[in-house]
Amino acid sequence: MEPLGTKKKILDSSLDLFSKYGYAQVSMEQIADAVGIKAPSVYKHYKGKQDIFDSIFVLMDERYRGQIEKMQMHLEDADKDLNLFENITEEFLYEKVFELVQFSLHDEYNSKFRKLLTTHQFSDSKIANIYTERYVDNLLNYHKKLFEVLIKKGVLISGDVDSMAMQYVTPVYTLIGICDRNPDSEGECMEKLKRHIHQFNEVYRVDRR
Repeated sequence: MEPLGTKKKILDSSLDLFSKYGYAQVSMEQIADAVGIKAPSVYKHYKGKQDIFDSIFVLMDERYRGQIEKMQMHLEDADKDLNLFENITEEFLYEKVFELVQFSLHDEYNSKFRKLLTTHQFSDSKIANIYTERYVDNLLNYHKKLFEVLIKKGVLISGDVDSMAMQYVTPVYTLIGICDRNPDSEGECMEKLKRHIHQFNEVYRVDRR
């Protein structure tokens, strides 16, 4: 459940500041000024800057999970998605990936939080660890497990699942990054996304050989 009133204003303003300047560079006084309250008033709602950051992460994660549930997917458990992908058409696969990319680009919290992690991962070890877990390890591990099962089922040809996961995931996240830097390129990037999915199917699906 999203916080209301001043609590939400604090999170919104903090996320704006964190995404622009980095978590470590933002003070509680800056947050208070952005909200339009005195610094001691912030502590009535949150214990400190870490508590604010953790609350942003929880809210972002809730929104992300809500989107995944809406798509009837389980990106933390590949086994639960096997039935979805075993007989999925290329068109339906594109629709699923497109919907997830659109959420990533246009959901306020996820978009700003991703930009925060991307921009400041090299100057803040905490940020770097969260970035690696969320946008590298989790995505690659999910697709590795999914591809392993699909290979056993005879849907995909046999291959190195680590490489297959990187070949599938990396272009998607690259296109998201391009859209972040140049929003006007979104249409072109979505066309490239469609071609990427087509190419992956052409290379790895058994029924395309």
